Amino acid sequence: MKKFIYIVAFTTLEILLQFLIHRMIEISYIQLLTADFARYGFGLTWQQWFALHSIFSIILLIAGAGFGLWQGQYWWQQIYVLKRWQKSTKLK
Repeated sequence: MKKFIYIVAFTTLEILLQFLIHRMIEISYIQLLTADFARYGFGLTWQQWFALHSIFSIILLIAGAGFGLWQGQYWWQQIYVLKRWQKSTKLK
């Protein structure tokens, strides 16, 4: 049960980080689009940009969850199974 909670927490953290990264990219590019749509729009309409936003949002969500799952399992193995961060000093 501890492993499950650890991995779910790590996955949730990565999803939240993915949302922050997505937000930073999206806000900066939308500012460019609203400032000069003809230059930065690449010939796409606002509806096409909205469709691309939806597609990339799903891709980023899946990537964030997958990366979080992978990292959660990796760090569980490193910390709890292999005990790589265990204190090396022992009391005599």
